[in-house]
Amino acid sequence: MTGTVAPGPGSTLLRRLEDALAPDGAAAVRQAVAGAVAAAVFVPAVLALLCAFLVPVTGAWFLGLLAGLVIDLLAGTFALGVVSHRLTMRKLREQQRAVRSVELRTRAVEERAAHVESALYPNGARRPVTASLATPQDLAAASRSLGDRLQATQNLFALVSPRGPVPPLTGFVASPDVLLLLVQKFLTLRPSMTLECGSGTSTLFLALAAQQHGVEGRIVSLESDLAYAKGTRALLAEHGVAHLAEVRHAPLAPTGLPDHEAPWYDRAALEDLHDIGLAFVDGPPGKTGPQARYPFVPLLADRLAPRCVIVMDDANRREERGVTERWLPQLEGFSHRFLELTRGAGLFERGL
Repeated sequence: MTGTVAPGPGSTLLRRLEDALAPDGAAAVRQAVAGAVAAAVFVPAVLALLCAFLVPVTGAWFLGLLAGLVIDLLAGTFALGVVSHRLTMRKLREQQRAVRSVELRTRAVEERAAHVESALYPNGARRPVTASLATPQDLAAASRSLGDRLQATQNLFALVSPRGPVPPLTGFVASPDVLLLLVQKFLTLRPSMTLECGSGTSTLFLALAAQQHGVEGRIVSLESDLAYAKGTRALLAEHGVAHLAEVRHAPLAPTGLPDHEAPWYDRAALEDLHDIGLAFVDGPPGKTGPQARYPFVPLLADRLAPRCVIVMDDANRREERGVTERWLPQLEGFSHRFLELTRGAGLFERGL
């Protein structure tokens, strides 16, 4: 048969201190403090009584009291040492866990970068992606770009409030800053005809702006991809603005222009487009052919309103820079500015 030994006051107090140092030890703290106070009073009192009755010397009780106070002091010092040690060890463990977490995340990022590098450069012809990208200048530029996109998104949603989720404003979709520019020009001009070359989130935000700010007039989006046109129509319907914008399927066809070989939107889709006050040129896709967006001006310049704005997306690209050079002599009375947006934007204005 195994016997048990009742814990003494000291072991009980230490156990309570350890409980108090647990993450959820608020109640244990109060118990430990109460136990420490009780022990500080109990020990000197007991020693004073024992000395008074057992030691036949005058003032023995006082000596017992002093001995008890000395024991209290030593016990308090020991307890403070235990608490300090426990707190230090806890902080150390927390720091070790944090360092370990950072190491795991860093390793995961490096592994992903290595996968990207191996996919892009299977023969190892380039130095590691992590080494080529992780420079302070690149990180600062990425931080500024992210901040600009967040600010543009916030300003865009301050002007226009979607009824539900919108597609991600990343990848090949129009960026938040060019959408903000487009909506601002739309609200300033309040055009009777708005034309888009290419449809998508820009169509949605223009229709929402027309609804929420009372802008009357037609919004027509030319879309060469039938499946994408259906997707944009469904997006408009989800937000209750399908009646405010027309997504017109316009297959690509030869333009008949003597100085341009790539196809453009079928001319049959352009017949009723007149007095265009705002145009957003974000199509056809660049893969269509060299300077794929050039035909907009030669085919529609005579249908532009006296007060007109043209916004061309992706103006950072070499093909679009070439289109701009060919447009300018044909756009009578228009001024031109290049805007440093996410992918660059060409802004052509007349009558403002």
